[in-house]
Amino acid sequence: MLIPNEKRILTLLARNGRLSKRDIERLSGLGWATVVKLVSRLEKEGYIQRGGILERPSIGGVKPESYILSKRHPLAVGIDVEYTTTRIYLTNLMLEELASRQVSTPKLGTLESAVDFLENLYRSFGKETLLPHEAIAGIGVGFPTWLVPSGFDTFGLIEAELGKRLQVSVRVDNNVRAYTSFKHASDKANNNFILVTIRSGIGVGIVLNGKLYRGAEGKAGEISHFVIVRKGGELCRCGKRGCLETVVNQNVLVEEYLKRKGLRDTDTPMQKVFTEASGGDCDAQEILDGAARNLAYALSALILSININRVYLAGHFGASGQVFCQKVEEYLNELVYPHSSISIQYEDIVDSAFPLGAAMMILQDFCDFSIK
Repeated sequence: MLIPNEKRILTLLARNGRLSKRDIERLSGLGWATVVKLVSRLEKEGYIQRGGILERPSIGGVKPESYILSKRHPLAVGIDVEYTTTRIYLTNLMLEELASRQVSTPKLGTLESAVDFLENLYRSFGKETLLPHEAIAGIGVGFPTWLVPSGFDTFGLIEAELGKRLQVSVRVDNNVRAYTSFKHASDKANNNFILVTIRSGIGVGIVLNGKLYRGAEGKAGEISHFVIVRKGGELCRCGKRGCLETVVNQNVLVEEYLKRKGLRDTDTPMQKVFTEASGGDCDAQEILDGAARNLAYALSALILSININRVYLAGHFGASGQVFCQKVEEYLNELVYPHSSISIQYEDIVDSAFPLGAAMMILQDFCDFSIK
């Protein structure tokens, strides 16, 4: 187990790249003797390695030796389980993609079937990559809340059972919170924001004062189960009817568009709906306007509660994504405080951010990714 000052040094190297001992002394505030001792120990244990001579003078005119993070220690596995697709990544403290694999997510009706799936996926991935199990610091899993009936209770149960079977540290959280962690680590400007993803469901991650906010029971931001349709709504995965997720997700929007057009093309991407709306298609415009209004209605309650004015909306919308965000923004500014200015920024979903964010749940024991 690392001591806090060792973790501080690894964090500095993760943020700054190559550093000399004098750089580490200056940036960490640690004494010279402490830096020399800890750098030597971290190098011996394989956490860092020498990165070559820095082309700048040091004390006495001697060019200093630099240090960088090791690419092979510690290693973590991140798994993103989505309703249709599962991705598994091997990564390090630099969050590099060292190996990856994508498979279809089977129907997981029970906790046991979910753990069986994750165990088999991890073992087969290890065989493919020739990865020694003992080299893995742990496994982080991003998991949809309602993929199996036990909902939020699933996370702790998977951690315990999968960890027992594999004899390795396992941490499980909602997959969108994993994505949000990666977003926060890579975005050095913002310490307060809401991230909304629209895939086959709607996910929300919240960062408050530089920290990922989960709430008292890990349920913070679950606007996907905010009831929009009061009567006659579709049955949701959570067991209620008319939840936001039943009227706003990429599958529902595409299905509604195809229905209006009398088409049956099951391979139509959601991006086409946005493209057609931008081109003046009235059906597509009406569908997206309704989606923007419903999303804004659910988001307004969250924004009014925690007073955040920056929202990132991520999806596979293509070049027209920001136009949709502007519509959501218009509705939101009608619903929240007078004279408020809510900013909604679109970004394409980066699929790798889900498993890499999951791996960060393990790697945070070695590096503080929240430090800007």
